Amino acid sequence: MHQTAIDFVVAKDIHLEGIFTKPNNSYKRFPTVVVCHPHPLLGGNMERPLITTICRIAHRENIS
Repeated sequence: MHQTAIDFVVAKDIHLEGIFTKPNNSYKRFPTVVVCHPHPLLGGNMERPLITTICRIAHRENIS
């Protein structure tokens, strides 16, 4: 698997960041999942246990 940090601007002062993960043999099609954490003002972040567990299971099942 290959991981890349992503960051892009949605509006003037709003930007999104995340981690894009793909298999090393990305020339083939592969299943994909998008995992979004709760809003940061409500305590959400990419390191919350539920988020990391979903990502770990997806990785184990070869889902990017």
